[in-house]
Amino acid sequence: MNKYCLYGLLCSLCFSIQVLAQGTTTHTNPQANSQANTQVNVQANTDENQKKLNEIVDGVQKYYAEIQDFKADFSQKYTYKIYQRKKISAGQVYFKKPSKMRWDYITPISRVFVADGKVLWVYEPEEAQVFKRELEKAQLPVALKFMKGDGKLTDDFNVTLLPSTENEQFLIELKPKVVNGEYQYLRLTINAKTYEVLVSTLIDAVGNENQISFMRMQNNQNLPDTGFQFTVPEGVRVIEGEEAEKVDE
Repeated sequence: MNKYCLYGLLCSLCFSIQVLAQGTTTHTNPQANSQANTQVNVQANTDENQKKLNEIVDGVQKYYAEIQDFKADFSQKYTYKIYQRKKISAGQVYFKKPSKMRWDYITPISRVFVADGKVLWVYEPEEAQVFKRELEKAQLPVALKFMKGDGKLTDDFNVTLLPSTENEQFLIELKPKVVNGEYQYLRLTINAKTYEVLVSTLIDAVGNENQISFMRMQNNQNLPDTGFQFTVPEGVRVIEGEEAEKVDE
C-alpha cells in the first residue's frame, strides 16, 4: 500500500467533499451568482481578487455545510512523478456526517476504503488482506477537523485564486500554513454557480499528482449507517498497529 496514494485519496475526500462551514448555512443565491463574471482575472486589482476569493471560499463552505450525506461516482488519475506513469481508477464514493466515509473501487481492481467514525479499513480482496487503523491516526488530523465540522479553510490554509480555463468554473489552490511533509498543496475546481467541488487535485510531498473528479453527485440521500460498517471476511489477514505502519513505508 503506497503511503502517499492512501493519504491523497483520503485527503481528497475530506477536503473536496466535506469542506464544512462555521456559522450560517444559507446558500449563496445561484441566480445572482450566475450573473457574475466567472472568468476571474487574477492579475487584476488585489483587493478585488481578495473579495472574489473570499466569496468563493465562503460559497464552498456554505454549500457543504447543509450536506448531511453525499454519494457520487468518481474517476481518479494518479500520476507518479518519477516514472511519469499514470494509474486510472473509478468507482463510487459515499460520505455521512460527522466522520463516516466509503470508497468502492470498481476498476481496474476491486478495493474498499471504509471509515466507520473510529476505524479506517482498507480492504484489498485480491490480496486477501485488510489494513486497520484508528481514523484519527491515519495521517489526517486536519482533514478530520473538516469532517467533524470544526474546521475552516482559511484557518489552516493559504488560499489563492488561480486562472481558470473553463467557463462557469473557479480554480483555487490551498497550501497548508504548517508544513507537514505529507503533501504540498491541493487544488479545487469549483462550479461557479453552485460552489460544489467538481475536481480535486492533490500534490504530495514527492510531487505525485492525485486527481479525483466527481460525477452524478447526490446530496442528503439519508444513507444508512450500515453502509459504513466493515466485517472482516473469513480467511482475510488483518494488518494493524506497528505492522500496518511498516506496510505504509
